[in-house]
Parts: sequence; structure tokens; C-alpha cells
Amino acid sequence: MKNIFAANLFWQSLSEGYLEKRYEAENAMMNAVAIGDEQEAMKALAEFVSFDFGERFEGTPTRYRHGLTILNTLLRKSIERAGVPPYYIDRISSDFAERIDLITESEERRPLLDEMIREYTRYVREYALLNYSDAVRKVIRYVNMNLDSDLSLKVLSREASMNPGWLSSIFRRETGIALVRYINSQRIFKAAKLIRETHDNIANIASEVGINDENYFTKIFRKFMGITPSKYRALCRKEREN
Repeated sequence: MKNIFAANLFWQSLSEGYLEKRYEAENAMMNAVAIGDEQEAMKALAEFVSFDFGERFEGTPTRYRHGLTILNTLLRKSIERAGVPPYYIDRISSDFAERIDLITESEERRPLLDEMIREYTRYVREYALLNYSDAVRKVIRYVNMNLDSDLSLKVLSREASMNPGWLSSIFRRETGIALVRYINSQRIFKAAKLIRETHDNIANIASEVGINDENYFTKIFRKFMGITPSKYRALCRKEREN
């Protein structure tokens, strides 16, 4: 009985040490991603993936997808903590979730892991609101939550409690792009997602992102995406079929 009790204590302490190290690696990875440090995040990832995600899924596509889904959730929380706007968080996590569902071989897992770290840290470096002033953060949040509404400089300057000319100047200075270009880019990125994921017609999608002139929408879409909305939909459909 004493031997059994001693053995149980040994395995319990071993298990606790294992979990402690796993959570240390997990936190190190999440912290590195939250500050956009790709190099440190990659180092932490290497240690994190050395821990099992559960023997139940060992050696099966289900297990590969299970582990990647766990990582995708953790990375989503990391960039949320960094102040990345919800629109961007949804975009990157949804895109990776779709790709995770397509995993069938173990060889596909590691390249996707590395890409997830690179992309999530890049999103922090490019989109984290913590780098901006209160006024610019407020405008970015408002734009991302109201893409189908009037986003004129008059409306946004009122939202930021700031002179229109000064808002345009400070937005360009802090973000590196003009406010109008930022608004158009967010509208087109959302439209591209709707084109990929729905069967709604182009005119309705244009209206859903606040552009009521379909010809103008096509012009702006082509400027950002390189092709027209209809050709983009056909390309996405072809990729899914392959």
C-alpha cells in the first residue's frame, strides 16, 4: 500500500511539473505575440509544441487540427490583449480556422504553425491600437464597427471631438496612411470576405460595406485587390474546387 501511495505521489508531482512547464511556455508565447515579437514568439512556439495536446488524437488528422485550433484560440486572445481591433481579429482567426479544417497530413502542420505566429505578430505590429492616441483609437474602432454607415470626415471628427483638418493630420501621422484610404481598405477587406464566404450578389455586398455605387465599388475593389469583384469570386470558387 505504501509503495502504491509513493508511486501515486511521484506521478502526481511529475504531472504537476509537466503542466507548470507547459503553461510557462504557453504564456511566453502569448506574451511575445502580444508585443509583436516574432523571433521570441517562434522560440516559445518551439517549446510549446513539444508538449502533447492529448494522446486521444495522436497520429490522426483530427489531432493535428485539434492542436492547431488550440493555438489559433490562444493567438486570438494574445492579439486581443494587444489592442488589435475586433475586425482584424475575426479576419485572421477565421482565415486560419478555414485552413486548419483542410489539414490532412502531419507534414502540413508545422509550416502552418510558423505562418500563424508570423501573421499574428505582424497583425500586432500593424494594427494594435495601443500604439495610437485616444482620438485615433476611437476613430479606428468607429470605422471598423460602422463600415456600412456614413464615414465622412465630418462624422468622424465629431466622433473624435476634434477639428476635421487636425484629425486628418494626426491620423496620417500616427498610422502612416490617409484616413480615406484606411476607410476604403477596411470596406474592401470586409467585402472580399463576404465575396469569399457568401453567395450574395456584388451590389448587395457593396451596399453592406457602405458603397452604394457598384461601379465605384468595382473601381476601389480593383485598386486594392488587383482584380474585379466578379473575377475575385470566380478565383475563390476555383480554389475551393481544387
